Amino acid sequence: IELNNECNLKCRCCLKNRSSGNVILPFKTIKKTLEEAKSMGISYVRFTGGEPLIRKDIVKILRYTKQNGFTVFLNTNGFLLDKKKIESIENYVDNILISICGYNSRLEEELSGINQNLELKFINIVRVKNSKIPYVRVGTIISKILIREFDNYFKLISTLGIKNWELYRPMLSKHIMKKYQQYNLTKNDFLRLMHYVKRLRNSGMNAYIANALPFCITKNKGLKTVLNGARFDDGHSRLVLDAQGYFKPSYFINKNLGKSIKKAWNHKFIRNINSLQCLPYRCKRCYYLKWCLGGSRYLAKESKGSYFCSDPLMG
Repeated sequence: IELNNECNLKCRCCLKNRSSGNVILPFKTIKKTLEEAKSMGISYVRFTGGEPLIRKDIVKILRYTKQNGFTVFLNTNGFLLDKKKIESIENYVDNILISICGYNSRLEEELSGINQNLELKFINIVRVKNSKIPYVRVGTIISKILIREFDNYFKLISTLGIKNWELYRPMLSKHIMKKYQQYNLTKNDFLRLMHYVKRLRNSGMNAYIANALPFCITKNKGLKTVLNGARFDDGHSRLVLDAQGYFKPSYFINKNLGKSIKKAWNHKFIRNINSLQCLPYRCKRCYYLKWCLGGSRYLAKESKGSYFCSDPLMG
């Protein structure tokens, strides 16, 4: 559930930066959605934004959701997680994801677009790690900077005591990737990163590429273990409620599927996505299809003009 569009950062890789104005999802819409979700047996709810902690009623939203029996996930950039805020939400959040853009102030400003007190953010992460919230993760959008400075990022995350690190393939238009070349990644860029991530997994850190990347990008079976595939993208296993009040397949595919979960899940677009009939023949007969699911539908559309084409990084 995207609670709002507003954010205290201006990250180059974020689609919300290119949204018009600030949109706030009404509490009554959140409540109605949670009621439908509960009636359908859905048990996991994730809140994101924009930056959800900007909302003055965020504690009310989290408390209501937890009290109705849901497992509650929260996405945040971490800058607003001071001691008081953590104490107000820690009993209502089961899993928190904190984004990390840069490992130092210079890179943080370059990637997030804002000069913030990065040291304070790191203090907040340690506070969360020591709070009642059971599961703490950090996430980073993959860039050429991340790959080049990978060891420095790893040192930071280890120092913070974090064991769960998610890396995300950037979901950006060709225009934006051309403008910001650090996100215009090649197959070799990803392969290099996959070797780094595999090394971390061997050392005991739960690090992986969390969103859609085709498994056929490599023939190395060991490297494939760092890929999560597309199972959480594009409507394969979850839907996103936009702050404007309609459901869409993912954060990136802004296709209006209607205003109810049931209607959205039964939408022709979602049925077509999940039929996998859009994929090339060699995808359909691939052993890894049930995890890979053909890669990203968003980037298929960006590169080839249709959601039902092959991912541009297919090997």
